Amino acid sequence: MTNNRTAATSNIIFARKVVWTFLFLILTAFPSLSETPPVTNLYLSCSGCESDNPSASNVPQDPTRLEVFRLSGPGTVQISNVMGDITFRDTDSDEVRIEMYVKRSFSFWGESRRDEHRMIVVQNRNDVTVNVEPPRGTRVGAAGGHEISFIVYAPPYMEVNLKTGYGNIRAAGLGSTHDIRTGGGNILIERSRGNGRVLTSAGNITIERYTGTLMCLSAGGNINLQNVKGSVKVKTRGGHVNASEMDGSLLAESNGGSINVHMISVDEGLYLQTLAGDVIASLPAGVGLDVVMRGTQTKMSEWSSFRGVRKNNEVDGEINGGGTTINLFTKIGNAEIVLTPGNP
Repeated sequence: MTNNRTAATSNIIFARKVVWTFLFLILTAFPSLSETPPVTNLYLSCSGCESDNPSASNVPQDPTRLEVFRLSGPGTVQISNVMGDITFRDTDSDEVRIEMYVKRSFSFWGESRRDEHRMIVVQNRNDVTVNVEPPRGTRVGAAGGHEISFIVYAPPYMEVNLKTGYGNIRAAGLGSTHDIRTGGGNILIERSRGNGRVLTSAGNITIERYTGTLMCLSAGGNINLQNVKGSVKVKTRGGHVNASEMDGSLLAESNGGSINVHMISVDEGLYLQTLAGDVIASLPAGVGLDVVMRGTQTKMSEWSSFRGVRKNNEVDGEINGGGTTINLFTKIGNAEIVLTPGNP
């Protein structure tokens, strides 16, 4: 009888150990069940958590961290991120406000590390720098990592540099020099001016209501321009270029897409080239132009004012006595000029 009781007690103790071991494994595999995952090595303090949200479906309603920096004059705002969206908005106040939203990726095996990303936030006079660094030996987007999104408010006189390894970037109200880059995502810039450089390795670029000097490069997406005034250079290696209500000069190249441009006014010149696709330029009628076109077929809406060499696949001559240089080239596709009487 004593031996039976001893055996029963041992079985109960063993069963309890199994249960507690099982619960411990669950809690370590899913740390969110036991505690809210903290963000460590982030040198930010949350002094107020009310804000609009750039993507309510992807980030919490309130910012995870917030920091405000006072300014005494022009400077630089620089955000360097590993993975996540970045949104820039102009403000009338003389301060830089940075809101951070953290989304933890799912981790199944083991306890999620608390030092996965190291963030350094520094203010040096009027220069504000935020740098997110992944731990050594990890890859971007690995399970258990953080997706960190930013909303940045700054005066338009600040120079702005925004970079993310993977994510979308949206900026409105830029007013100085700016450098916008993403390794994988779309870029939208609107209601801005200045001297800009915009690059994406895999995504589309959209520019709306912009004045100044601009260079855009996409390795695998479309480039869309609307109501842009100034000197613009764009290139895409695998997409189309669409530009409307353009005023100034434009150089556009594509390795495998069509180019369609509507110019209200042409200053220094227009150069459009693609390897495979149609090239169409809508230009104001009554303006003197020096025209060169090459393509499978060349077209023009009105030939009466043209003087020069006119062939099926080649055009070289003058419109209205010559003037601004217009070059349209395509290896496989049509090159076409549409003269629009409604333009001045």
